Amino acid sequence: MNKYLSRIGVYIIFFIFAFSSIPITNADGLPPTDIAFGRPATPFSVADGHNIVTPKGNILTDISDCDDCSENVIISDTISDGLKLGDTVYDSIYVGTNGYITFGHSQRSFSPEGISGYSEGPMIAGQYDDIDLGTSSPNHGDVYVYKDSDNNIVSITWYEVGPYSSPDHNEGEPYYNSFQLRLHGLGNGDFGIELRYEDIRWIEGNSGHPTAGWTVGDGETYGEVNDSKTEDFLSIEDESNIGQPGVFAWNVNNGGVLDIETSIDENSVGGTFVGNLTASDPDTDIAHLNFSLLDDDNGNFKICNDSETGTNYVAVNPGADLDYETSPNHQRQITVQAEDLDGNTGSSVLNITLLDEQIEFTNETIYHQKTNVRPDTSEWSVDITHPSGSLFQWWINTSPDVGSASGTSTNTQINPTLNFQDLKPRTTYTVHVTVRGSDHEKNYTFTTGSFVSNSSWYNNSRLNVTVEHQYPRILWYDIQKYTGEKTGNDQQLPASTSESDWTSVRNNMTEVDNATWLRVVLNVSSDQGWENIEYINISGWHDNGSDGDGSGYNTSGNHGSNRNFFLCYDNTSDTMAYYNKSWPKGSVEVTKGNMTERNVSDPLGISSTETRNLSFQFKPGYQFRYAPGPDGTGDTWMNFSVENSDGYPRSDGSGVVDYETSSWEALNNSWSWNLNVSVTNKGLRSDGGSFSESSFTSYVLDEFGVYSYTEIVSAGGDVSIQGAPGGNYSTNSSNPFNSESENVSLQTRSNGNYSLCVHIDDLLHTAASGLGYDRSSAPDHLILENDTVWVRGGTRSSRLNFSDASSRWWISLYGSCDSTTGVASGFERHEVNGSCKFTGELRTDGLDDLYPDDYNETKDSSNGLRAYNGLNDRSFYVEFTCSIPLGAWAGVYSTHVYYHLQTEYI
Repeated sequence: MNKYLSRIGVYIIFFIFAFSSIPITNADGLPPTDIAFGRPATPFSVADGHNIVTPKGNILTDISDCDDCSENVIISDTISDGLKLGDTVYDSIYVGTNGYITFGHSQRSFSPEGISGYSEGPMIAGQYDDIDLGTSSPNHGDVYVYKDSDNNIVSITWYEVGPYSSPDHNEGEPYYNSFQLRLHGLGNGDFGIELRYEDIRWIEGNSGHPTAGWTVGDGETYGEVNDSKTEDFLSIEDESNIGQPGVFAWNVNNGGVLDIETSIDENSVGGTFVGNLTASDPDTDIAHLNFSLLDDDNGNFKICNDSETGTNYVAVNPGADLDYETSPNHQRQITVQAEDLDGNTGSSVLNITLLDEQIEFTNETIYHQKTNVRPDTSEWSVDITHPSGSLFQWWINTSPDVGSASGTSTNTQINPTLNFQDLKPRTTYTVHVTVRGSDHEKNYTFTTGSFVSNSSWYNNSRLNVTVEHQYPRILWYDIQKYTGEKTGNDQQLPASTSESDWTSVRNNMTEVDNATWLRVVLNVSSDQGWENIEYINISGWHDNGSDGDGSGYNTSGNHGSNRNFFLCYDNTSDTMAYYNKSWPKGSVEVTKGNMTERNVSDPLGISSTETRNLSFQFKPGYQFRYAPGPDGTGDTWMNFSVENSDGYPRSDGSGVVDYETSSWEALNNSWSWNLNVSVTNKGLRSDGGSFSESSFTSYVLDEFGVYSYTEIVSAGGDVSIQGAPGGNYSTNSSNPFNSESENVSLQTRSNGNYSLCVHIDDLLHTAASGLGYDRSSAPDHLILENDTVWVRGGTRSSRLNFSDASSRWWISLYGSCDSTTGVASGFERHEVNGSCKFTGELRTDGLDDLYPDDYNETKDSSNGLRAYNGLNDRSFYVEFTCSIPLGAWAGVYSTHVYYHLQTEYI
């Protein structure tokens, strides 16, 4: 029995399967309805199932955990052309926590008026409602932003956001919604709007039914999604305006928002696809409905069937007349009928939008508003580009009438020609070009000039004058410092450096730290070729107000005629050029770096001109002195940079000064450094001959500054004095209590005139702290007052004591200072080459011996002492003397010694 039942079951199943493909009809007499085009194509990709809000991106932290808030988001980094909505192009948006974005303004409202009544500016809303991202919401969620630069898309996602108060909601589901707004950049400010609804479980957060859609913010121009402002918004996931459940989209073109509808280009050729046909019928599935056209728009359209898919669709008939300009509302209409298997029919009128072709007019032989056109001009032509290539007409007319032309073409580009008939002198004409309709036209207006019938024109000959400069041209230059990474313990430059690692210090200050590398860069052009260049000399000097470059080196007390560095580019060899340092000798004061040269072009040159960019590196060490620039007063400031007249290089030594472009530079500024860059050639001509002079030199004169450099290199160790009450005892070796005592040798360095002063407080017994005292509370027997201490040294040869009673808290050792504040009031002249200044001489009693001011700190072999160069005042050791009062307690009294070194500046 079971066996037979099993077989019968098999047969029953097979029987049903075999006949399941036959359409089942109920013959209820209901006709097909909802005849329409299928889902229209969007200007961006919306795949099936993509109401999912992914990817989310990053949380907008400024409005996270916030109620009724707004945050500005830049979009131009993703959509470079911005978004045009209305008449304005926006490069940023404001994201509101209450389910919307706004353009050009921030908004925090929770939808009392909705999309239709909003009048404060453009807005796009996914759910304009009272959403709460704050802690009062049971499930507050977050707002995210995702920027897809590859596809020009910015996405804003409200993920699992909750209401401000108890809402209408789907029973048994938690209170949260997830939806997304995507902005698709399409170029030129155009963009697509896409709203995705993944999960909507509540509405009416505290504001009535939510609204969603877009508005330009004038209270009149807006569009909304299905079920906006109704309780049916809870089922918005199943709705769409493009046939994709949970997705709504609009196209924004030139600032206007458009519904996405079925459209084709005007003059589309036969066979162009228009759209799939859909319909609903209770008796017959769509595959067995028969579609036909009751109105084919005068034969412009037909219905086709895809044999592979069974889909019926509308296409353009061959020879269709689909003109954008002459079609009402730029649309065409067809009437489609659908018939089911029972013979029931239904019909619907469908709109097909035509898109305007863009006709271009280019390469006209007489352009618009041209004047002085020759009256004997015989013809005029223009290129017309017609993208579709369909048959079209064109006309060219003139006013006043001097000719016309017309024709038809199917080419995508044509070049029609108009033959002029008797143009009159001194007359204005208009050429009017029309393609197919009045919407594609352009006017060209021109005016003719005078005309003499017996004249003849020929303008193909030219007069050429070649100007060859005898002098080399220095087109630009700069002095720069290196700011990149250095190598090794000696801080050398890498083998190659980047241009971004060099910063200009011309008209600015630079460091004096024995580590900073500088370079002079310049552009030199020679009309006789580069082999005519012999030398490029770069020199710098500190002139104390004289504008002469001098010829000496470290002369006249380091002032006046004083060339402190001299670099030379030597191109006299037949094989290669050399970069040398002539002054100073050795590598202690100035270190020579690398030289580079690169061939470039000179737009002012001739055929034989050669131009190079050159770079000369050097490290000045402590060579530079202080040069801060002007104090803003006086009438001597001028710009003496590259010499020029009327904008052209001039280098004949006359020194043209342009006061209108003057800067702070002045060659008589005693605080700055002068710079001279000169280029000398051989005096050759480009043809190989020689000019009358043997050579020509071009130069630039300028000034540059350096920072004030002030350093106490060494202050020795602690100062030690030992003695008995009632006597005077010193740090020098004459102290019988301490024969090993030494005066202090201070080592200082300043690249300008300087002042050095010293200060001490009262001395406190070292046992005071153990007894619970400090300097302010200690009894007199634990204090040794500072007026018992005397000091001399540097250029101070006589002792002077500190005194609270006389407000003498600071004592000067070099220069002079205010005794109460230590502020410098007089200055000692700076040392040669920025060298160190020492007080006294090491390992002697320090009473009268001098310490020399030699930069290299070399010793005189005749007496074993360092040689004194005689430029500045004598310098003594710093000697401290204490007058120990009677009754002083035994023990050690101590205080800090403060030295203050200051460099003079303007």
